[in-house]
Amino acid sequence: MEDNLKAYDDGMMRARRLIRDHLYAAIERACLGLIDHALKEREFDGFTGNTQTSYACGIYYNGGLMGMVISGNSMKKPVRIKVRKGERVYLKNPYEGKARAVIGRVDVDGELGAESAVDFLSSYQPFVKTGFSVVMTTGTEYSEYLENVRNLNVLTDTFKSSKGIMLDELKPMGS
Repeated sequence: MEDNLKAYDDGMMRARRLIRDHLYAAIERACLGLIDHALKEREFDGFTGNTQTSYACGIYYNGGLMGMVISGNSMKKPVRIKVRKGERVYLKNPYEGKARAVIGRVDVDGELGAESAVDFLSSYQPFVKTGFSVVMTTGTEYSEYLENVRNLNVLTDTFKSSKGIMLDELKPMGS
């Protein structure tokens, strides 16, 4: 009888692991889709390249960070760190667009955007403590400025499309 119980418990543990791994892979693909959507729908030209290279998703399982997907892992690197508040920077060769100068409008941490995104996702404590959860962010403090002051899309459209993007990746096992 004990052998049957042990075999049953072992089988259930393997089944849970297979299901978890299947769901993780689907969520990881969905995160790639979310990032792709954000990059395609953004309404700004990058100056330093920090915002578009810092789109990131943290994948959490049972309240702990299980993995991350970061846009900058497959893009050219930013041309410099974030522009500090009040700092005037001229770039002859910005990340995108024509040569220009900008003045920093918000306080920034002095890191590259992707580093800030990793720091945030690593320290984030999701309120969902059982099962999977996903958090998407950028690593630039001025993303809010772009959205709220300049009325440019950074992540809002992706948030509105996120349910469909996530559900498109959830398929039965074996499909």
